[in-house]
Parts: sequence; structure tokens; C-alpha cells
Amino acid sequence: MTFPALLLVLFASVAPESRTDWMQPSRLGISIGMPRQEVESILKQSKKEILPGKVPEHLVVELSEKKSVTLAFEEDRLQSARFELVEFPREIAAAFSEVERRLANAHGKPTDRKQRPSVLVYDGTDPRIYVVASTDPRTGFGKQGVGFLVVRYFAPPPATI
Repeated sequence: MTFPALLLVLFASVAPESRTDWMQPSRLGISIGMPRQEVESILKQSKKEILPGKVPEHLVVELSEKKSVTLAFEEDRLQSARFELVEFPREIAAAFSEVERRLANAHGKPTDRKQRPSVLVYDGTDPRIYVVASTDPRTGFGKQGVGFLVVRYFAPPPATI
């Protein structure tokens, strides 16, 4: 192996971990529309901590004190997965930029930015993807000196005739 190739392999193996790669259903081994029983089986096998949500149709997967996923089921199928990150504002801004780049590479420009730089909407994808970041110091999180990033994947509404 040549010296430049060896350096490339070494640097690739110590590359910094992504802040947001975990914010995708595929990283949990699940997909929108999957039966609830299958989702629960996959999560149990992965040894993730699963908690009941605020309503019976929700499950919460606690990944750390800063990272969680709320899964919503409708008619025993996964209807949405909401990935939530709570972090200091600088980290939220960097994480939002990372998600924005990843989604742009995968899906192109967002359908709508809602006139706000901290919101991305992908209405033309399946599943739909909405991204919201907040570092507003007036919010409950902001008053504690932190912000949040939410990436939500959800099934498109049924077609109307």
C-alpha cells in the first residue's frame, strides 16, 4: 500500500462521528409503514430502551439523555418517526446544517422552507420529511440554555379521489 493510500485509510478510520446519522429510521432498522409488532421486535433485539409514549399509539426510544425517537402508530403500522436532539445552540446549528446537507444530497431542494431558515419541508418524498430547529432563548428549552432539532419522517396522507 502506498503512503498516501495508507494515510487515507488512517484518516477515514478516525473521521469524526456524524451528529445526525442516527436521525433516520433506517439506522434503527425500521421503516415507515412497518407493522408495530415488527418494529417492537427489532427494537427489543437491538436492546434499545423502549418507553410508552403520552398516548397508547406512541412509543419512545431513549437513545441518551440528549437523543430520543418518538414512534407513532396508526392501525398498528408505523405512521411516523420523530427524532429529537436537545443540545447547546451551537451544536443544534451544526446538526441542522448537517441534516440539511444530507437531505439535499438525497432529495434535492426542500419543497418549502416556510420562510424560516430553521425549517425544512420535503412534501414530495415518501416518507415525507419535516425538519425543525430552534435555539430561541424565549422557549422552555431556550430558557435552559439549550435548543432542539427535530427530524420527522411520516407516511403521506392517503390519496383523495
